[in-house]
Amino acid sequence: MELKYQNHVKHYQIDARYFDYFSSNKFLEDEIARRYQAIVHLLKPTVGQKILEIGSGGGQLLKHLPAADFFYVPLDLALSNLKKIKQQYTQKNLPVTGDVFALPFRAKSFDIVIMAEVLEHLDRPLVALKECHRVLKQGGRLVLSVPYKEVIPYYICIHCNNPTPKNGHLHSFDLTKLEEWTQNAGFVALKSSRFLNKAFNRLHLSLALKNLPFPIWKRVDGFFNFLIDRPTSLILLCRKNSE
Repeated sequence: MELKYQNHVKHYQIDARYFDYFSSNKFLEDEIARRYQAIVHLLKPTVGQKILEIGSGGGQLLKHLPAADFFYVPLDLALSNLKKIKQQYTQKNLPVTGDVFALPFRAKSFDIVIMAEVLEHLDRPLVALKECHRVLKQGGRLVLSVPYKEVIPYYICIHCNNPTPKNGHLHSFDLTKLEEWTQNAGFVALKSSRFLNKAFNRLHLSLALKNLPFPIWKRVDGFFNFLIDRPTSLILLCRKNSE
């Protein structure tokens, strides 16, 4: 089923009023923390790099970057989220309000672009990926995190009587589909990782083991995925291809 936006800018501005990206939810916080740890583990960013995060939410990436000199640009449609990021974090950051379909940056401005749990919400994902390609420096890297093989339920909207996907998710992904999209946008896939096993999470083991160092936690989570192939998320690391 193909759905199109009516007014996605207004939608996500309203969304930020009702969903608190800075609230304390121990289960959600642990999942977000492990996701960003996995992203940083794949990226291995180096000192001085410029990092753009599209759909930055609460700016939690800053909690997991190593203590080094990075320049972080969180981009979001919700001004309220960006103001809180500026207030709460001391690391170098320049919050920017903008739309992924027309990023407000010059070409070849960033070393790294991150989209964590964003691509599944976009009705023109290829346009967004090409914008990421445009703003990355030559050899720059893109990392994507998406739900893995999600079965998306649809509900009937009480206002328009049309089908509406849960959580605003428009796409379901496996590795083949994600690699095809990124390749069409001019990227070369480097590494991928499936993580956050659903059985592991439902038994609350992820929360019980939240203090485990990430490399050990990743092995435990990977063991569960070996036993029960039910990861929640997929991460793909790409490099900007030669122009």
